[in-house]
Amino acid sequence: MTDKIKFDVYKQERLQKCSMCDRVKQLTYKITIYDNASTDNIIMSELQCCKVCGDNLYEILNPGSNRNPNEFVKKTFVFSNK
Repeated sequence: MTDKIKFDVYKQERLQKCSMCDRVKQLTYKITIYDNASTDNIIMSELQCCKVCGDNLYEILNPGSNRNPNEFVKKTFVFSNK
């Protein structure tokens, strides 16, 4: 099911009405929902939502996941005080 839902992060946040909470906030995520029965990538719906709603929806769809869709760690550095 989650392979039919795609989370995209806007490069620049926009001030609009959130599709989920109906508040005017900075929109962070664009969520695209594809048709589950179709073999083609037919878009059923698109949601534009704020950071809080997007993080909550991601946590509901991926339970137990500690990662947010907007956090990517490329490399971790360890500095010592020697």
